[in-house]
Amino acid sequence: YLKPYLSVKSNHEFSLHYFWLFWLQTAMTLVVTLHEGLPFLVAWEIMSIASFMLVIFESEKKEILQTGIYYIIQMHVALFFVLAGFTLVEAKTGISGFDGLVVYFRDNPSIIMFLLFFAGFGIKAGFIPLHSWLPHAHPAAPSHVSGLMSGTMIKMGIYGIMRVVICLQHDLLQIGTIVLLLSLISSVFGVFFAIFQHDLKKMLAFHSIENIGIIGIGIGTGIIGRSLNHPTIVWLGFAGALLH
Repeated sequence: YLKPYLSVKSNHEFSLHYFWLFWLQTAMTLVVTLHEGLPFLVAWEIMSIASFMLVIFESEKKEILQTGIYYIIQMHVALFFVLAGFTLVEAKTGISGFDGLVVYFRDNPSIIMFLLFFAGFGIKAGFIPLHSWLPHAHPAAPSHVSGLMSGTMIKMGIYGIMRVVICLQHDLLQIGTIVLLLSLISSVFGVFFAIFQHDLKKMLAFHSIENIGIIGIGIGTGIIGRSLNHPTIVWLGFAGALLH
């Protein structure tokens, strides 16, 4: 994909591109490895900055740069929600990171705190109506970056949601219903908008939203199964989400 750019881009620009590609993949590995709140958020931020730098590969084009700026703003809105969630949990329990969530959800109502984390991780995943960055960033990014973002990076949002879901102990039926409804909307409207796209990358972006919705349907079904104490529904829901 980058070969045609050899005549217009310098070695320095290519080196930076591969540098940020390395850090994007490293940060994603760290996100699914780290347990404490602060290191997790640092890795999350590196992932956002690295993907931003990759999206603006053709930053000499004004529209590409504008798209990149809009993208990084959205990623920091997402970071704010997740940071706020971890801060409130630590203030209430004295425990940072995902361990604090277990204690918080055991002793407090779950739905508000879950929605705070869902907003942060849901922006990264691209759930409708938190998807606005996705149809713009994908066409702006080089194809290999767009594929990596669609195939792997937005799934970090799903990973974050699942980390919160496994800590839930109360309000399961309400939370499961909310996730299921938002996921149904994402899957239906994602494929609906994809049908009308002529740009292949934009079509990929909307199909990514559709697929996120399908994954969310599985998650919502699994949560509802937990609320009903029905192991079969739990296994089918979460297995479907993991499969997709």
